[in-house]
Amino acid sequence: MVVLPAAIQCSSPTGAACTAEFVTYPVVVTDPAGSPISDAHLTVTVRRTGQRLTAQTLIMYIAGTYPLIDDGARPSLRETGDELRVVAGTTDASIEADYVFDVPGGCHVHKVSGPDTLVLP
Repeated sequence: MVVLPAAIQCSSPTGAACTAEFVTYPVVVTDPAGSPISDAHLTVTVRRTGQRLTAQTLIMYIAGTYPLIDDGARPSLRETGDELRVVAGTTDASIEADYVFDVPGGCHVHKVSGPDTLVLP
């Protein structure tokens, strides 16, 4: 998880005060030997709705590390959690993985389950 300071304090849809940070969860994409893959693309889909999510994070990651989901996805996820299907791939190979993210208190995305690294075959 990466936490970035935000310019303003956020609040949840229920009016609860949230911390002034912008949470981002990265994922590492490697080949079977563990070398980072720098030309992969990610597709993140909320299984319940079919909505595709795009991380809004504009920070630079090290090679092979990609923003998976960030607080920009809060309105698309249930506080109690949603399953996400992630497809990571290049022109030569792809892999699918399932994640669960929730939004406790409506404030920040939180990873419940899912891998930190995706290994392309």
